[in-house]
Amino acid sequence: MEFLGKQNRDGSFSIGVKARELVDGGWVDFYEERSGRGYQRMETMRETRAADIEKYFSRCLQEDQKPRLFEMTGSARCEVDGDAVRVDFDPLDDDEHLGIIKVSADSQHWMSMVDGGTRLRGIERALEAGVIAPETFFDVRLFRGLSVPEEIALFLLINENQKRVRTDLSLRVVQRSLDEGNLSDGQLRILRTVVPDTEQWRYEASRVAARLNGDPDSPFRDLVQMPGQKATGKSIALQALLTSLKHMLDDSDLAARLSSVDVHQSSTEFWVRVLKNFWSAVADVNPRSKQEPKTSVLWGSIGVNGCHRALAEIVRTEFSSESINLSSNRFKSMVANTWVEDYDIWYSRRGKRPVEEYPTEKGAATQMTGNSGYIRLASTLEKQWRARLHASESPRTVTL
Repeated sequence: MEFLGKQNRDGSFSIGVKARELVDGGWVDFYEERSGRGYQRMETMRETRAADIEKYFSRCLQEDQKPRLFEMTGSARCEVDGDAVRVDFDPLDDDEHLGIIKVSADSQHWMSMVDGGTRLRGIERALEAGVIAPETFFDVRLFRGLSVPEEIALFLLINENQKRVRTDLSLRVVQRSLDEGNLSDGQLRILRTVVPDTEQWRYEASRVAARLNGDPDSPFRDLVQMPGQKATGKSIALQALLTSLKHMLDDSDLAARLSSVDVHQSSTEFWVRVLKNFWSAVADVNPRSKQEPKTSVLWGSIGVNGCHRALAEIVRTEFSSESINLSSNRFKSMVANTWVEDYDIWYSRRGKRPVEEYPTEKGAATQMTGNSGYIRLASTLEKQWRARLHASESPRTVTL
């Protein structure tokens, strides 16, 4: 095989590899417990992420855009032990930067994917589905002569030190450009390939989060750690707040119910108002948690995710009522005498008050971490809130 490419300063080569050649020659050195060999984890979400890449290719095709997967990293090493692969460089210029990279291997699978294994699977799926042509080129940075430990070191360098990037800032910047109308049709088409219609809720979440953190009348004012800010005085990171809003903004049923009622305002304005009312009620029934938000998890990721998940279900039910009441007073009666009111349940660490004024141990809510914990917390809160709402309503009779 021959590839036109360039020689890099670190001794690697940047080449373009056709999709079919990449799928046929590439392999991932997955770890095997029985043999103790390999170094990459077979992620449970690998196939799902590969399917997302295939869908991305489909959107690119629809938008007439070239797919951008960016450079993958490979090591010239055969999957079969003992089989060799040889990489030679035939320069075409005096500086020996550009040239022909010639690869000869004893076996078919000759390129160990140090970085890009999931993308490789996505390309394979897209080929099988006919979404991309076998001649579609993808960029690869190819290393030669690496030992397995050197390959592992490269893997760790890429994944531990160079990939820990959050997306909340990027979403915020794009959302502002969308609102200001600064994007061209071409730029919008490119964005639609990366953020499909099913993920558009993220932009609205960015708008809602910005209002909650910035509006003078918001209980969450200045409590959100925005990108680039220090955590000092903040109770929740923007990324965590955005994730919690998915339960409200990425729900077709809630959106349909909202569009069927006359609220005299946009979806963003509606949810900003609802959330302000809700968290004002929380602050009223549990003022200590609001005074020292860093001492409890109520105003942090755990509390916000649990509360927003439960609140979405309460609002869904309200939309079915003849009189929809989402006022702060109604929420106050809903959360009073529930877990929300109990500071000890949410307590996580001491603040500036004397030691004796704090509970002696962390509260039960601090253990409800991760998605499963958020679901358990939301279930408990929703049951308590519904009991309070039913108790405050006038008695109703059931005729059978």
